[in-house]
Amino acid sequence: MGDGVIELVRPEPMHVEERFATRADECIARVQGAGIGPATEVFLVHHCVDQRGAPVGPIRVSIAPRTTVKFPGNRARAEQFAAESHQDTIVANINSLVRHATPDPVMLDGGPSFPVVIRDFSLEIVQPNDEPVVTSTVSTNGQHLIAEPPPLRADDGGVLRVGSSRVSLDLVVEQYENGMTPEGMVRAYDTLQLADVYAVIAYYLRHHGDVQAYLKRRGEETAALRAKIEAEQPRVGRDELLARRNLREAAHAPAGQ
Repeated sequence: MGDGVIELVRPEPMHVEERFATRADECIARVQGAGIGPATEVFLVHHCVDQRGAPVGPIRVSIAPRTTVKFPGNRARAEQFAAESHQDTIVANINSLVRHATPDPVMLDGGPSFPVVIRDFSLEIVQPNDEPVVTSTVSTNGQHLIAEPPPLRADDGGVLRVGSSRVSLDLVVEQYENGMTPEGMVRAYDTLQLADVYAVIAYYLRHHGDVQAYLKRRGEETAALRAKIEAEQPRVGRDELLARRNLREAAHAPAGQ
């Protein structure tokens, strides 16, 4: 390329769309596991470059306006409904802003006065009277290191899975508490990535209370489902079991007996 010619950044739509979809799943999993309340603040951080490829400072946008609900006669129900509505709003905003983000140059509110190309996203969750759970970037010698969210995603049933595997957060925590090392988990479950296991364990140790609350809720849901299945199955009495056994024995008895 000749001197003086500036090569503009050309997006890679397929790769970008796949990365944005993955990042949206990770952000939603973090939100669902963070114990979101009606006063929780959530910020989406855009990591961008200009059209020459030079890094642009992180652009931080609030995606969780405070939710207030009036529910006469039942404060607990009002708080629960507000928290659920708040979380639904956050998830909808993540799907809109991250999953469907454009790979083309775009003007962003709160950003510079020129179009930028979005390279990645990160999430900051701020509980009342708390600090952000994630620091968006660290700058060192002009380089930006992005603090990634934990590699957790929610499947269709709301179960948190590790990375791209089917291994659940429940299982990783259980094996860790039983003394298994991350290397041992990767050997036992070959769809796991070692870096993902270390990241999930670090998240568990930093947010022990939130993860334990999630695991407790999962246990309660599993127990309720098991009880429902058992209740729907017909109960077989002792006399019927003996009658069935006698019929099987008679069917296999030698002729003449």
